[in-house]
Amino acid sequence: YPSKIVLLMDENTASSGELFTMVARQSKKVTVMGQNSYGMMDYGNVVQYKTACPSIRLMLPIDRMLWLDTGFSVDKEGLKPDIYQKGEDLEAQAKQFLSRP
Repeated sequence: YPSKIVLLMDENTASSGELFTMVARQSKKVTVMGQNSYGMMDYGNVVQYKTACPSIRLMLPIDRMLWLDTGFSVDKEGLKPDIYQKGEDLEAQAKQFLSRP
């Protein structure tokens, strides 16, 4: 039963990782640290279609997230962390944050 949880995120956090982050940060215990995520959640379930030209394939998402209607978008900038981190040892920075009262 930790009292504080740090979730590390960076530009390689995409799709399912972003969804996990959105769900996890609903808890008051969770602090997201790092950098903006990749930004790959507004549309999903891509379907490929062959065309008459074999070198061209059409790829269309069949899902569109309803939050786009509210003006919220993940794909534009990615998810933003609660605390931006820079530097080499991001894990050490997270541990330092967790050790604070």
